[in-house]
Amino acid sequence: MSSYCDERLAGLYDLLNPPGEDTRFYIQLAGQLKRQPEGEPQAQGDEQGGGREPLAILDIGCGTGALARALARRGHKVTAADPAPAMLAVARRGAGAERVEWVEGDATTRHAAAPFDLVLMTGHTFQCLLSDEGIEAALTAVREQLSAGGRFAFESRNPIVEGWRQWTPGRSRRLIRPIGSASVETYLSLVSAEDDIIGYRTHLRFPGEEEVILEDHVRFTSCDLLKEKLAEAGFSDVNLYGSFDRSAFGPKSPEIVVVAG
Repeated sequence: MSSYCDERLAGLYDLLNPPGEDTRFYIQLAGQLKRQPEGEPQAQGDEQGGGREPLAILDIGCGTGALARALARRGHKVTAADPAPAMLAVARRGAGAERVEWVEGDATTRHAAAPFDLVLMTGHTFQCLLSDEGIEAALTAVREQLSAGGRFAFESRNPIVEGWRQWTPGRSRRLIRPIGSASVETYLSLVSAEDDIIGYRTHLRFPGEEEVILEDHVRFTSCDLLKEKLAEAGFSDVNLYGSFDRSAFGPKSPEIVVVAG
């Protein structure tokens, strides 16, 4: 998102988006997809898949790199890409950052480390693809860089639920306190809702400064259109979940969580 090109907001990203059930979902997915060497059965009780080969993983829209570093700590070979230099600057300062290859790039960037066993696009980054053409280009690039049997996993908010209606000052106001700094007040406000494109503003009140207002747009793509675009890009094995607890997707599910190959 263009807002995170702002160094002040990039520095607050981890406080605004702490690890949750989505992080657990993607880490568990990587563990389940580890390749088992022939003739080496998994030891009983080995939940992390000890003895399995690590994956080559691409994290698109990696942000401040928390998930990328967590995956690297588990032995995976991780390439993490983000179009915002400010986010990558924060990511490179994180503990364990030296284990990750950091790349300034977007969903269409081709990487020397390809092919990948798993490509991730988390934090609703997929919703930054605002046009059919943008979605098609991203899916094509991902599909071309997947290994045989590789998987692409991402999530997008279900438009039927109209979650953007919660993006009001009264419902989104938060007070966060960075370590060693005074509290920062933040909230969202809607700007526009045209078809499936939602415009919104992020408001930040830093102590002793004027309010900072950053504007972004995201797309709430329908499940039917997602499935259509995935099929067109060559993804024939598509699993859909309605949340990160792996419950089945339904019309009122808050999320469209996709694992495709």
